Amino acid sequence: MAKLAAKLGVETTTAERVFDIDEDGLHLIVAPSKLGPTTKEAILQIARLVVAGRQAAGLDAEWTASAVVRAVCEDRGKADPSNFSAHIKTLDGNGFRIKGSGAQREFKANATGFEQAGALLTELAA
Repeated sequence: MAKLAAKLGVETTTAERVFDIDEDGLHLIVAPSKLGPTTKEAILQIARLVVAGRQAAGLDAEWTASAVVRAVCEDRGKADPSNFSAHIKTLDGNGFRIKGSGAQREFKANATGFEQAGALLTELAA
């Protein structure tokens, strides 16, 4: 958790209010009610947090599969299967790179993406 927090520029205790890391990986534990008011906004927040969090923690070497993001959206009750791809495409060039399409789509956070995720994490942990 300390590695993740350092990469996102937040205190470890702040990261622990939003994430849990165990042998099964990274888990988003923030209440769904704290996420954006629209499904699109919530999906984008989840994508930012999951991609940057997994990469900052070293769970994904470089790229994070869209299936991982989709699964967290479903777990948090923020799934939108019909529009998921359209929503997450808006992250490309906005702190993240996207490659592939459909089930093969993958994400990579850059410095801006890690910074955005850190700011969002701080907001959600408050």
